[in-house]
Amino acid sequence: MIPPVEELGRSLQLVGPVIGPLTPDLVEEAAALHEAENQRPAHRETLRRCIAEYPSAVAVDHGRVVGFVYSDRFAPDLLVLNNLLVAAAYRGQGVGARLLEYVEKTAGPPWRSILLSNSELWPHPPRRSPLEFYRKRGYREIWTTQSTTVMVKDLGA
Repeated sequence: MIPPVEELGRSLQLVGPVIGPLTPDLVEEAAALHEAENQRPAHRETLRRCIAEYPSAVAVDHGRVVGFVYSDRFAPDLLVLNNLLVAAAYRGQGVGARLLEYVEKTAGPPWRSILLSNSELWPHPPRRSPLEFYRKRGYREIWTTQSTTVMVKDLGA
């Protein structure tokens, strides 16, 4: 019997970028990717502090950082996603979903939920709104202004 397409896709995750924890030796490369893609400065010290204490992930392809995500504490049991970024050439290939899934799976107790905000007020090049991406992954909107949406996902902890 041939397995469903979803199962086949999961078994082929060795193809494409490797996903793992974002480590201090990759901070400069992740920051450079942020600056290139968003055309604004990266906060290196915040990035270093957050990856030392809270769940994070990086996508590396052929020795190069092509995506990353990191989180911070919002409350004693609530993480906030600070940034999820995938290089333009890798978007639409499941890299962002794999990064997010890695953080969600490594965010054990005491983390019960992940909060995120998406704002059109941050300067960045034109891009497609990521809200549908997050909705498909179980995030729900809890607050919306004219330019910003706040979403949350229960981690079931």
